[in-house]
Amino acid sequence: MLIVVTGLPCSGKTNLGQRISRLHKIPFISKDEFKERLFDILGWSDRAWSKKLSGASYEMMFYVLEELLEVGQSCVFEANFDPNLHCETLAKITQKFQVRVVQIHCVTEPDVLLERFRRRWKSGKRHPGHGDEVMLPEMELLARQKIMPLELPGPIFELDTTDLANLETSLMFAAIEAELKYV
Repeated sequence: MLIVVTGLPCSGKTNLGQRISRLHKIPFISKDEFKERLFDILGWSDRAWSKKLSGASYEMMFYVLEELLEVGQSCVFEANFDPNLHCETLAKITQKFQVRVVQIHCVTEPDVLLERFRRRWKSGKRHPGHGDEVMLPEMELLARQKIMPLELPGPIFELDTTDLANLETSLMFAAIEAELKYV
């Protein structure tokens, strides 16, 4: 089974993906984990370099995903996937391995998203290679766009993460549990 967690930056997908991974004791594959290791090894400079390392991170993620699926290992796969860039690759992988897919598409109100982004940037806890200090104008544009879920087989849960304190996940977690029983 493949649990795809997608959405804009700061929509809550990493925390949610980690929760699902721990709950079901399955691997968690996250783009930013790869990207930050590449920053540590290769260094960082500007937004163009950050984007280049994002592309490399996606390639490594897809490689690891195929290796896990090849041996029948379910996993959580998390990133801010671009439907135009990543859907075809993911669709081919899911077909190749005949994998069950559950997609969680995290959405939130634009103002909440931007406030979370500003807080994350100012916290100093995020890797400086991401270049969040120069990414704010880009985030302001992204926050106002409607990002669609990926066109993949299987159920899609659109999860409104605007109010993280009162996030209702029980139906989604029950559906994931039901899907895992078939694996």
